[in-house]
This record gives sequence, structure tokens and C-alpha cells, in this order.
Amino acid sequence: MRVFHTAAALAVLALAPATAAAQFLELQPFLGPADGLVTPVAMEAPPGETNRLFVAELQTGRVKVVLDGNVLSQPFLDISSELSIGGERGLFDVAFHPNYAANRQFYISYTNSQGASIVAEYKALASNPNRADASTKRVVLGPIAQPGDSHNGGAIEFGPDGMLYVSLGDGGFTFEGDMPNNAQRLDSLLGKILRLDVNKPAPHVPAGNPFLSTPGAQPLIWHYGLRNPWRISFDSELGDLWISDVGQFEREEINFQAAGHPGGLNFGWRCMEGSLCTGYGACPCPLSTATLPFHEYGHFSSDFSQFIGCSITGGYVYRGSDMPLFLGRYFFADFCTNKLWSVRRLPGGGKDLLEHSADIASAGLGNSTSFARDGRGELYVLDTFTDRILRLDQRPLMAPGAVVPFGCGVNTPGTLTVDGGAPELGKKLFLRLNAPSGGFSLGSPNALMLAASADANYPCGTLLPSFGSSPLLAGELLVDLGAGLLTVSQGAPWQGVSNPTIFTLSVPPEPSLYNLPLFVQGFTYDIPAGNPVLSEGLLLVLGA
Repeated sequence: MRVFHTAAALAVLALAPATAAAQFLELQPFLGPADGLVTPVAMEAPPGETNRLFVAELQTGRVKVVLDGNVLSQPFLDISSELSIGGERGLFDVAFHPNYAANRQFYISYTNSQGASIVAEYKALASNPNRADASTKRVVLGPIAQPGDSHNGGAIEFGPDGMLYVSLGDGGFTFEGDMPNNAQRLDSLLGKILRLDVNKPAPHVPAGNPFLSTPGAQPLIWHYGLRNPWRISFDSELGDLWISDVGQFEREEINFQAAGHPGGLNFGWRCMEGSLCTGYGACPCPLSTATLPFHEYGHFSSDFSQFIGCSITGGYVYRGSDMPLFLGRYFFADFCTNKLWSVRRLPGGGKDLLEHSADIASAGLGNSTSFARDGRGELYVLDTFTDRILRLDQRPLMAPGAVVPFGCGVNTPGTLTVDGGAPELGKKLFLRLNAPSGGFSLGSPNALMLAASADANYPCGTLLPSFGSSPLLAGELLVDLGAGLLTVSQGAPWQGVSNPTIFTLSVPPEPSLYNLPLFVQGFTYDIPAGNPVLSEGLLLVLGA
């Protein structure tokens, strides 16, 4: 995490051109200063609960309860008397034991009055679930001395294995980059992801940690070679671990660990920053033992005309129900520019990246410090510097069977026509559609007509060129209208019309993926009645 502003960074921001708005996503106000929030930095729901959230405040040391959307006046916990703040210190995170409903145990991560990193366990009062019992405090990790007031890390998350995972940074900023080489040293806890079994006595070392038999190694280490892994999270469906690691001068990175991995990965710092060699000291580079990032981005565009960012803020893989277009996508942002992206991991390890920065521009986000996930799997962005929490939401789309406004993509020059003539096959439009009930059979025809939506930033009915390719994903249909797959034929009676003209397409096993932002609607068209209707079961999904 970086919690500073510089005139240079702000000046470069002014040079960044605006990105065309895709308008698939928006930020909705959730909580703010009027609700009594001060520097909210983390928000968590106890397992199985959908009406309560707990908000940790970076600089006050308080954890507050949000009950049915209202912040309770009395804090759940207050550790202000033992907290150090300033720089990148403070109360970092809160996590709930997987068996919280029965044992009432929860955990916080913070820097104590000496600036050392602490993870402590508490219990909620049996007599009042909205108050913690301060007398039950038990330190499960630390104090771990921190060389400086930055790169402290501080995320805590329970994994699908029931273990508590803790992120720690390398100990502080230096222009030579982690001079003690803490991140590569296995005798140091700094620059690591740690794995603890809080159900076992101290030092809470789980069976199966990767360095238990390595001489001189700290037995709690799970992964190493990290600079400042400010946020980590687990995919609630697949169990994969996602790690966002804040870079130094060149790269911001997202590291990925598949579910069930035995641990022990080296992510390269300080010898490597992302996929680049740092040249620091006697570091060998490239490191043969290094695991390269799943995704990384530089601080500037290749021609230095655009400032992309300087401090990644990691989030979560979306598994909620309110944003079906974004299922399975990992959301992340940049603290310095407030750019917002989502990325999905494709079969074979490829990626499908989208930028949503223009979609959320109107929300006036100050600094995206953290993300949160509620008990329903919905996602939030925390803006610690304006004391706000905003909810990620999908713009409303038409439901199957809804009437499509006449004129968009219908009888429009340069688009598909409805008079029985062939569309312009010299141009291409790439769509991704959810499979209808029962799924698609590869190679089988499916009747629909396609047109651009008025919500797009392109003229109604625009056909776009193609870029890139992707394998067919389970439950999805990728349609290439420019590959000679589209034919015009007479269909079966439909909506009381005999032999309506329909467009029929066949689905190849590996069609291309479009990657320009565009809203489209897929629908069959009743020519005599002049009534375009969305095809049953077809739900639009965006491209990149």
C-alpha cells in the first residue's frame, strides 16, 4: 500500500487520456462519513451471515458493525491505545474463524505502538454478538519488528483448508530495493505469505508447510519473494489464491496459486520486479526458481504518454449473483490512478482482461485502498481517504422476452438487415453469449439476430474488427459473424408468423473472442409484426 500523494504523480495524471466508457459497471454509494466511518480499510462478513459486516478503520483502531446497512454507534472493538499509525501503519484487516458461529473467534492485523506487526485473536461476547470481549485477546503472530513504516503488508484471510494466511511486506522502501534481501531469505518472515493453524498451540505451524525440513527456514512460510503483498484473497468457488504485490519503479503484479498447491513458490523479488530483472546487488536474474506473475502492468505506457499506475490494490474473484456478466473475474485497481480492471483466468492459464476505469469515473473515487466481499459474494471498493465504501454493480440489462427498441441495428446502413438480404460478412463482430437452458451443442444452428445497443460508445449497429483468440469456455458461446458462418433461412412458425426470415449460425469449436467494449443484444426478429424480441435464455456478456 502507498498512502502518499506527490505533485509529480498528480501532474502526470493530467496527461492521461480518457478511456472510452464501456458502461458495463458502476459504483453505488454504500457507506461514508455521514455514517461515522473514518479511514475504512477493510470490511468482512462472518461466515454464513448476510445482514452484518465488520469494518476496520486504519487510523482509529476501531472495528465497527454494519447491521442491515446501518453502522452501529458503539464499536465492536477498539485497540486505539495500542496502535501505531502514520506512513503505512495502522489497523489493516479483520477476519473471522470458519467456525465463528460456534466459537465466536475473529482476528485482526495491525502495527502495535512500537510499529511491529501483530495478528491477534479475540472472541465476541456471548451475551452481545455486536461487541468483542477485549479480555480474550491472544496474539497468534508477532510482534514482528518492522524496519520502517512502509511495506508492512498486513492482509489476513482464511483459506479453504481452514488455515489462516498472512501477508507481510519486505520491511520498507529503499532505493536499492529491500537491501537485507528479506524477501528471498527463508530465515526472515518479511516479504512472505505465511500459513498458520490457529487451532493448534503456538507457534501454530500447520502440517504440510513447505519449509518444515529446510534448515534455518521459518516454518510458517508458505510463499516468498514478495515486496509488499498488501492484499490477498481466495476464490470462494475454486479455492485459488490471488496475491497483489505492490511494485517499486517498474511493475505492479498479480500472482496466482491454484487450489491445492503445496506452497513454496518464489515470486522473485528483490531479484525480479514482475518479469523484469532489477539488477540489484549480486542477484542472479532471471531467477530459475521464480514464478512469474499471472498479470502485470507497467507504471507508464510504452511511449510514456500515459501514467497507468504505481500501486496495485488487489481484490476478489466475483462469485455473487447481482453481476452475472462478471462471474469468475478477479477485480483489482491502482491506488495512484484509480484505474479499475477485472481479469479472468482462462483454461490453460491465459487471461481475459477488461478495464472499467471510464465506467466508474462519475463515482469520484479518491484512492482505491482496498476491496471487500459481503456474505452474498457482492464486491465493494474502499476509499480510505474520503472515508467511503462503494458497491460494485452491473448496469441493468434487458431480460429475455423484453422488447428491444426498434431501430437499433435494424435497417441501419452498414449493419445486418431484416429484409432477407445477407449481412456484411466483410466485417466482423464478436460476441460472447451465456448458453441457454440445456446448453449449446457445438456445430448446431441457433437462430438469432444481432445488433449493437444504443448504450455502446459506437454508432448503433457498428461492426468492429476482431483481435485475439480464446478457447471455448464451458457454458459460453463465442460467435464470429464474419467467418462465413451466418446464413439467411426461413424458420419455423414463430409468434403467429409463418416462415419468418431468421439468421442462423453454426458454432465452431474454437471461434475468436472479440475484445472491444460494446453492448449488444441478441434477438430473433418478427419481420411482419416489426417486433424484435430477445431470444429466450440468451444473456449478453461483454468483451474486453
